[in-house]
Amino acid sequence: MTATAITLAEQIGRYWAANSTYGATGLSFAEPRDAVKANIAARAMPSKDYRLSPGVSITPTPVAPSDDQIPTHAIGLAVEVHGQTPREVLGVLEELWSILWPDDRPFGPVPQTVHGQAVVGIVGAPAATVGGSADLWRIVEMVPIQIPTHLVGKSDLARSAEGEDIATMTIAAACIRQTITTPSIAMRVMVDDTAFEVGTIEVQAGSVVVRTQPKG
Repeated sequence: MTATAITLAEQIGRYWAANSTYGATGLSFAEPRDAVKANIAARAMPSKDYRLSPGVSITPTPVAPSDDQIPTHAIGLAVEVHGQTPREVLGVLEELWSILWPDDRPFGPVPQTVHGQAVVGIVGAPAATVGGSADLWRIVEMVPIQIPTHLVGKSDLARSAEGEDIATMTIAAACIRQTITTPSIAMRVMVDDTAFEVGTIEVQAGSVVVRTQPKG
């Protein structure tokens, strides 16, 4: 599946969770179509009943297009944090800042090995995919374009309909698409009818479609 802005939101969410030390256990990321409650989601903020607290939403947002002379895609991400206190939500954003820009240094496309392949600038690759490959974003540059100006502990942050404090940050990234090989997700298909057999197995928009046919 071709990488989209949501793909980058998922990559940043995984990367954040993998490096998080917030609280006692660190923040967790909700994989797409995963029913397990987590802190970070690459979608609009889930209600409190369907996530952990503090909650983090990472969603695409418009940004200025890339320079025509540079073959990159400009992607904006809005990060929204909901929590019990101003200190908590701002502390969560401070952790993201320290992960993306450690010691206030520019985000660097760090060389690393992802699923046995040497890559530069790819973070947050999925652990495995149905097709055995993933179309991801290689980050060339990433900068904050809107950051919270409130002091930690200040009580004039916005509040959600569920009574939580809210803090936000906006990120702009210049990216290039790149496909990498991933471990395949093992699947076993059972047809509970002796009169039919499996004809084809297809993957459509992340779902597995099994088509049966009469035996003989």
